[in-house]
Amino acid sequence: MTKIHSKLTEDIPSIKATKIGQVKNMVTKNPLLVAGSLLILLLIGFGGWQYQQNQELKNQVGQLTGDNGASEKEVKELVETVGKLVVLPENEQPTVATVTDPSKLEGQAFFTSAQTGDKVLIYATAKKAILYRPAQNKIIEVAPVKLDDVDGSEPQVAGSITEVTDKALVPINVQNASGKDGLAQRIAGRLKVLGFQSVTISDAPGGVSGTTSMNYGEQFKTIAPEINNVLNDQATTEIQIGAPDVTLILGSDFIE
Repeated sequence: MTKIHSKLTEDIPSIKATKIGQVKNMVTKNPLLVAGSLLILLLIGFGGWQYQQNQELKNQVGQLTGDNGASEKEVKELVETVGKLVVLPENEQPTVATVTDPSKLEGQAFFTSAQTGDKVLIYATAKKAILYRPAQNKIIEVAPVKLDDVDGSEPQVAGSITEVTDKALVPINVQNASGKDGLAQRIAGRLKVLGFQSVTISDAPGGVSGTTSMNYGEQFKTIAPEINNVLNDQATTEIQIGAPDVTLILGSDFIE
């Protein structure tokens, strides 16, 4: 037993030296092979990091997807303005949303510098998200985003918020900016008949307005068309990120 152990002990240095020598010879004789192996390892590592970043962004912009809230004219004007600052994807109309409460977006890297009033443009096909600040005419953030197609329908994003589809749970504020007495009360009455129970009325803070509009949080995107139907689809609509309710502003252009 002692002899065997001694023999192994004597052989270990020579074995180590042989293995090290083989590695050195491989590096010397095949530098491209070694470099290629290192490159593959680096790419694998970068791929894992990129996947993690993409997953985080998918969760961040999940709450932005859905129906295009802004009117076609508003989207066109916004795209023209932003297009002067950065090259935009061609032949694709983005989904547009407005940041109304940055505090609800805290902890999400894409919205770190977001402010109230900022616009978010989501290009599903081009897989790009843009955060734009109209007040300064400035691009705040641009990031890639991978959207998943679900049954060939509109692109959906992992981590999207829970939608509210129960009429009784949809808070609606009807504001009269038309200059017509009692208009808000009449529209509120129509909504309540249809099952919308949480309806309040008020005069519009900005006074008389010429345009009828509907602004709503992204959680109401499915039921918003039904509300606009009560207005005979006269309202221009816009998704407002973080908004807790649906706000109807009845302008002077509204026809009963």
